[in-house]
Amino acid sequence: MNAIAIIIALVAIAACLRLLTFKRSGSQHKRSAAISAWLACWLLAAIAVRSVTGTLPNNLTIQLLMLAVLVAFTVRIYQTHGNIAAVLKGTHHA
Repeated sequence: MNAIAIIIALVAIAACLRLLTFKRSGSQHKRSAAISAWLACWLLAAIAVRSVTGTLPNNLTIQLLMLAVLVAFTVRIYQTHGNIAAVLKGTHHA
């Protein structure tokens, strides 16, 4: 396990936790968004576990690409305050 693997795990956990702590604030429940958030959390947790256990590819290029995608996704999740529907739709939830 190297430093990039630890960073990948931390970024994946941060995105998952933000998705889990989303509050609807009275907006209507959307089943497709809930399923998408559940699937994203499941995949983020799987990435974090695989990163910590060392089962991710050891290729530095692949790890850096994965980290870049995870950082972009996590930043977007935090910009939308955890609203996966806004991430998928491409709008900014302020």
